[in-house]
Amino acid sequence: MESMNFPAVRFFSFALLYFSLTITNCNAQNESIVPFSTPFSIVKKNDTRTISFKINQQQTYAINLNYIYKKNDHADRAKVWQLAGGQAKNESGIWSEAGAQLRIRLRLNKAESGYSSAIYDRVVSNPHLSSWGDEYLTSRLAQIRLEPGIYTLTLENLDHAPLFENAKLNIQVVRAYNGK
Repeated sequence: MESMNFPAVRFFSFALLYFSLTITNCNAQNESIVPFSTPFSIVKKNDTRTISFKINQQQTYAINLNYIYKKNDHADRAKVWQLAGGQAKNESGIWSEAGAQLRIRLRLNKAESGYSSAIYDRVVSNPHLSSWGDEYLTSRLAQIRLEPGIYTLTLENLDHAPLFENAKLNIQVVRAYNGK
């Protein structure tokens, strides 16, 4: 009887285990875990982005549109502020906030027992800024209380938006904070 090469058997056993775990993880990686942020292009009419994500804890979540600018670059921030329709003085010298020249449809479905049920479907017109930091401005598109589960978010740009051709935008799903 031939002797078995035990190091080779161990190597192949380990390799088989590794690849089976890798394949299992690939399936799980189709879903983002909240919080997350992902790029979003909204130049062309009907540009669509679909994202699947997992909620582990019941609470209120925000779906945000982030307008990214270069950190510590005041000129870039001012350009992005204008693109986002941030507060500015109009011709009459009165402060107003127009909001971004966008119409975005948000649809949120929850997967349950092999089926998908719609839980949110709204059009957001001219989203207004809700907060800002040192690298991006934020427009809150929706705030929704979600239970644990798997969700699919679809965002669709309803109008041609050539002003946003060179803009860096992200969609972000995070726990909603409503102040102190």
